[in-house]
Amino acid sequence: MKLEPLLLIVGLLLIHWSHVAAFPMPQTRASAAGAAQPVSDSTAYRHWLLMASVPANATPEQLEHQAGHLRKLQLSPTDEVAVKQVLADFRSKYDAFITKWNVEAMAKGPAFDNRSLLQQREDIVQAARTALVLTLSQAGALRLQTHIQSEKAQMKESQ
Repeated sequence: MKLEPLLLIVGLLLIHWSHVAAFPMPQTRASAAGAAQPVSDSTAYRHWLLMASVPANATPEQLEHQAGHLRKLQLSPTDEVAVKQVLADFRSKYDAFITKWNVEAMAKGPAFDNRSLLQQREDIVQAARTALVLTLSQAGALRLQTHIQSEKAQMKESQ
């Protein structure tokens, strides 16, 4: 039996379970006054990191997709290398996090409590943000921050 069909079935089951939602997409959240609320900086960074990163065994298409995201930033060659390194580290940690999430969700079923895992996800994003600030030039960090804030302005979040 090939592993891919089994993984597909497990993946579909995980998607079916509403308590397994490691990739919630931003949606509209109404405040007490009824106005939609913008996403947090952390959520905006997480979504950008996920969109711009590629898996360790990336296809040429995935690498081109990543290159497109990075071209938008107009970074120096040094900053682009730094961003790619941070993205690779982030993706490695995030993929391991997703595996852990899914294993725990499968093992615990309806008793699955995602609170501690959500904090781990936040820690992974914060580590990537810190690494970007520490490794990028001031101009590169400003370009990235400006880009993510522009993307963030188009997102709305649900809770």
